[in-house]
Amino acid sequence: MLHGAPTPDQAIEREERRLAFLEALHQLPVHEGDVIIAHDIFEMSIEDVAEQQDAPVSTAYRWRSRGIEALIRALRPRRG
Repeated sequence: MLHGAPTPDQAIEREERRLAFLEALHQLPVHEGDVIIAHDIFEMSIEDVAEQQDAPVSTAYRWRSRGIEALIRALRPRRG
């Protein structure tokens, strides 16, 4: 096995986390998800994102904040 290559269990866990993130992102209101995708994944400035969404910059920041909080809640490990 190459140094640094994930084990099969690690690869499965990584894919499960990726799918959980995508599912959580899909559950967000569209405007929140769009802002997170544009700003945090595609690295657009929040000003450009706001313009793209035809919204004030403060609103884009608020949508992003709400979306990030919802993602954190959705992806937080459940305590049993």
